[in-house]
Amino acid sequence: MAVSEDCLCYWENGRNAPRIYQYPAIISFLGYYPLTHETETFGGKIKRYKHEQGLNNEKLAKLLGKGEGTVANWERNKRVPAKKRMKYVLSIISNTSRK
Repeated sequence: MAVSEDCLCYWENGRNAPRIYQYPAIISFLGYYPLTHETETFGGKIKRYKHEQGLNNEKLAKLLGKGEGTVANWERNKRVPAKKRMKYVLSIISNTSRK
C-alpha cells in the first residue's frame, strides 16, 4: 500500500484517518493491532475483525449472510445474535483474527 507523506502526516495529526481497506497493511507493517477500542465484547470482536480484514459492513454482512444493519448493531453491542449464529460468527472471526 503506497501512501504519501502528506497522508501519513494527516493521520498522525488527526486531520484524517485511514480507510478500512488500509488497516490490514497498517497492522501488518506495525506488527500489532494499534487500535484502542475494547475487543472483549462480541461487538469489539466484530470491529477488530473488520479492521484486520479491511472489511466494511457491507462486505462483512455478505460474508456472514446477514444485513448491514444487523452487523452494525452487533458491532455497537446493540444486539447479539442467537447462540447458534454467534457460535458460527465467532468461529469465522476467530479462525482468521490475530490473537
